Amino acid sequence: MAATPVGRLAHPGDVAQAVAFYASEDNAFMTGTTAAVNGGLSMY
Repeated sequence: MAATPVGRLAHPGDVAQAVAFYASEDNAFMTGTTAAVNGGLSMY
């Protein structure tokens, strides 16, 4: 946990929020993207 910039492990809701965004109209103009839901552990 200390290795992640946010200082905690992921909760199911963290992943669910990312999935909900990709499934929503707020994402209507994005194509071919990936979201690393990892608390900033691998920032690139």
